[in-house]
Amino acid sequence: MEKITIDINDDVMDTLKKIRELGVSNLIVEVPKNSVLFENALNLKLIRKELEKSGKSVEFETEDEVGKNLIELLDPMEAAKIDEDTGFISQSRDAFKESKKPFLKIPFKFHFSKSLFLILLIFILVIVPLSYFFLKVYPKAKIRLKVNSQPLVKSETVMLSTLVSSVDAKRRLIPGRPVEATASASMEIDTTGEKTVGEKAKGEVTVVNKTTDDKKIKKGTSITLITSKEALKFVADEEVTVPKLTQEPAPSELEPAPAPVYGKKKLKVEAEVFGSKYNLEDGKNFKISGFDTDDLIATNEEEFTGGKSKKVKAVSEEDKVKLSNTLFEALKGTALLDLKSSKLSKEQKLLESTVTYRRLSEAFDKNIGEEADKLSLKLTVSARGLYYLSDELSSLLEELLKEFVRPGFQVSKRDNDTEVGVLDTIDPSKEVSEVSLQVKIKAYTIPKIDESELRAKLKGADVSYAKDYLGKIEGVGTLNVDFSPRFVAFLNKLPENEKNIEIEIERE
Repeated sequence: MEKITIDINDDVMDTLKKIRELGVSNLIVEVPKNSVLFENALNLKLIRKELEKSGKSVEFETEDEVGKNLIELLDPMEAAKIDEDTGFISQSRDAFKESKKPFLKIPFKFHFSKSLFLILLIFILVIVPLSYFFLKVYPKAKIRLKVNSQPLVKSETVMLSTLVSSVDAKRRLIPGRPVEATASASMEIDTTGEKTVGEKAKGEVTVVNKTTDDKKIKKGTSITLITSKEALKFVADEEVTVPKLTQEPAPSELEPAPAPVYGKKKLKVEAEVFGSKYNLEDGKNFKISGFDTDDLIATNEEEFTGGKSKKVKAVSEEDKVKLSNTLFEALKGTALLDLKSSKLSKEQKLLESTVTYRRLSEAFDKNIGEEADKLSLKLTVSARGLYYLSDELSSLLEELLKEFVRPGFQVSKRDNDTEVGVLDTIDPSKEVSEVSLQVKIKAYTIPKIDESELRAKLKGADVSYAKDYLGKIEGVGTLNVDFSPRFVAFLNKLPENEKNIEIEIERE
């Protein structure tokens, strides 16, 4: 028979641990003097009782006088003298006095006071119930099951639709839900267009009326230089009425009539466009729009001045198109990133190929043809796409894969690898409501275990019973139990409260 010596401060838990680590069935435990095990007669009894559960026997040896008495009391005849609640010997006072080997030597007189009574009462009414509650309610256990598994690889076609709200396994449908995000930004580019700016030449002409009627010239009437080269155009800057010609009668029948006097009127004019070429010398003749030169003609008696021009940068149509497209492409990426990162949870899976983009607002700071070195745009873009819930897809696949799983087994919800692809060709400028998906899944089949039923069956059971029970289930391999808090492991029992039992199934 093997012998083990424990330390003076080793309590019941420490002693049991050392004995179990030794791994022998029969042994002698040598207990030192003044060991904490001798503080209560139940300590030795508890150690022996716990070891007997696992088929082990133990004997105690000690040089301690009190300890020897306690060891003797482990004899079935003597053990009846131990009070199960207090651990003290239930002898009469006289018998205790007559004993040759006193059970416990107390070096002082014990006086029972009201304070001690109050302490004992608190202990009985508070500490004991709390301890019971703690051991019954608080302990938790995690059962880790290793089970056999078989790979299952399949490819299935399913439909994502915004027209349904729940999974329809018969029609292979899962709900598709829209999600939208927006992004705004401003951008500025250099302009590439050109335009001519400057001052228009101005002057004054004398309009000659050769007719017998007054002639009205409206403001804005076109007046063109009469020349063999470039017919420069001017416009009337005011409205005038040119008087008709006057004809004096002949002094006598024998004398000819005097020459007629043409009507004349000054008219302010302005060049039609900018340019120095409109600065004309005096003495130029002009045709007035709407009148024949035989009836009405204009001449400048003084030169035209003030005309000048230059080329400047301006906004072109190409500038606006380029800026709009560049900023639109940049904001598409920003909106998509926001869609994936902040609008969706881990459970929500976006189908990126269903995302469509559109301009919500577009504001340029300049118009086409406007003089400017820079063109700025503020643009807001929306990104809208469809997403599905991974749990709903898993639920549909679980139904579709049932025909490939043998009885007593199920598809594991863990360690699955799923690839989802869009079969349809989608126009990114048009919103979609339905799309066909090709789903490739690599899963594993494991034994079918009802965790709720298992928790109810194993609550309060010994760990050894749990191992025997689970070992009878086809495909179940090893089992490990983790207790929380760890010190309740010595009880070797699962929690009474089934809610405190967690079951974790892992593939071998």
